[in-house]
Amino acid sequence: MIMLSDYKKVSEIPGELILLDLTQVSLWGFQGAVSKDNFQKILECITNKEILPPVNICRFSASQYFLTNLVDDATMHLDGGHTRSYAHYIAKMPLLCREVDFRHSARGSINIRDIIIQ
Repeated sequence: MIMLSDYKKVSEIPGELILLDLTQVSLWGFQGAVSKDNFQKILECITNKEILPPVNICRFSASQYFLTNLVDDATMHLDGGHTRSYAHYIAKMPLLCREVDFRHSARGSINIRDIIIQ
């Protein structure tokens, strides 16, 4: 069984802020569905031009990125950024990301464009 303590915290991995245009690159994650309520709240924030926390990603190639599974320092929960990523894709707005040098398995990954809302 994987424990929360097995994951690194966001603050433990340095990274550079970048904007991703999700219509031009592929972003892969590990969660196939997102909550309808959370999705709608985030989409409203995007519509209101609010700045949301960056999503942590690692680069696989010039046009391929993966969401990382790091622990949020404030909440101590895993923060993959799937809902923020999917909402930005649907809104056709650039996604604020923090590119980190943190590799993990891409096995079983799902393209953000294929996420479903539950």
